[in-house]
Amino acid sequence: ILVFILILTQGAIGWYMVKSGLTINTTVSHYRLSIHLFIAFSIFSSLIWILLNSINRSEKKIFEFNSNHIIQIIFGAFVSGLDAGRLYQTWPLMDGSYFPSDMQVNVFLNFNEPSYVQFIHRNTAYLIFFVSIYLGFTVYNKKNLRLFSYFLLYFLFILAQIILGILVLTSGMNIYLASMHQISSIFLVVAAINLYYRSIRS
Repeated sequence: ILVFILILTQGAIGWYMVKSGLTINTTVSHYRLSIHLFIAFSIFSSLIWILLNSINRSEKKIFEFNSNHIIQIIFGAFVSGLDAGRLYQTWPLMDGSYFPSDMQVNVFLNFNEPSYVQFIHRNTAYLIFFVSIYLGFTVYNKKNLRLFSYFLLYFLFILAQIILGILVLTSGMNIYLASMHQISSIFLVVAAINLYYRSIRS
């Protein structure tokens, strides 16, 4: 029932998003795009969780999003909606600097500023990467080889997502690489949900 309500909400948000691009500005609002994307991932994640429960004949409580993944999904939508990937197409530095040169103190928490949004998106990816490494060491130290195998699958998609993100930037926003980066995020979410599901005892 909750998934069905989310699907109905998604339709309304979809129209609300498209409507923002039918005015003077021909691009949709990145805020509305991020809400639309987040609900889509919520629906998808819920369905994957229901499927896992069905396959394993279990009734584990539905997956709770990791806050880092929520932030990264939202900022990924911001980057897309603002075309922020067209700025600073270098890595690991942003044109020779850790901070973008056009980012002033007063733009902090200004999510309409493409440079700031790309900066946050990059650094959230680094945070998730290092948190994932810590998670891997934790699982390995517990000698749970079965769970560690699920972690390796998850980490493989983390690496793929980061590498694709870097290639998208350095290639000048190649549409094929950008599409692969977005598609890879779906597989990453599935792997993350599966890892979390396997870590919960019935």
